[in-house]
Amino acid sequence: CFFHKGFPARARRGGSHPQYTRLFDKLRHPEVLPRGIAPAWERKGTVSVMLYIAPSLLAADFSDLRGEIARMEEAGANYLHLDVMDGSFVPNISFGFPVLKYVAELCQKPLDVHLMIVHPEKYIERFARLGTRMLSFHLNAVDNAGQVLAQIRAAGMSPGLAINPDIPVSRLFPYLDQCDYVVLMSVFAGFGGQRFIEDTYARIRTLKAEVERLGLDVKIEVDGG
Repeated sequence: CFFHKGFPARARRGGSHPQYTRLFDKLRHPEVLPRGIAPAWERKGTVSVMLYIAPSLLAADFSDLRGEIARMEEAGANYLHLDVMDGSFVPNISFGFPVLKYVAELCQKPLDVHLMIVHPEKYIERFARLGTRMLSFHLNAVDNAGQVLAQIRAAGMSPGLAINPDIPVSRLFPYLDQCDYVVLMSVFAGFGGQRFIEDTYARIRTLKAEVERLGLDVKIEVDGG
């Protein structure tokens, strides 16, 4: 997962682990990136555009979670991304609270939890007690997205709203002023190993233009592929 937002111009090296170092290097050199993707920071007057990296726990070796989390932190990743699936909103099941509690105790990086579940509002307080920094849910998983975003913020977490590639980006616009970030899926939620959907680039540009038009400070997270 990648977070994209403006911040005062300064650079920071992203860690030493070879896997992540290569990724950070690619993000810092636009000539090796796909067309349409900015480098990790792109000078815009006194403001730079920064990409934050949030490795997904789903890609970890579950027989060595302690070691995997330590290597992720040593490499300089900014967040740990937790994909929570319930077998109902999406066909697959990932992990529940016992695993999440163990991960939260091990991890020193902020937790970015992506809920791919029905009735996410039922679990807001439990994720807050877990120490979650960022909590997102899918727009089409709830009846009243604004109310759920408000509940997440009231629980002390940063609220985020996610959509799959078949949902128009404009569906997010009414909620942007209530979000700290939005999650654009570059694949369909619930399955690993999918090919990145190229239209995601245009969707990022559309969303970024609306965020800037409204003068908001909303991160854009790209998830999958």
